Amino acid sequence: MMKSESNKKRMMRSMLRRTFVFSRFLNIGGGYVKEGLRFYLLP
Repeated sequence: MMKSESNKKRMMRSMLRRTFVFSRFLNIGGGYVKEGLRFYLLP
């Protein structure tokens, strides 16, 4: 029982880390896209 409990905790932590990294990656990508769009739209 204790083993499954620790496994669940580990899975939750890995999932949280994955979502955090993914959101950070999206934020960085979004910033690059915004900068590119600004330069592209400048006359």
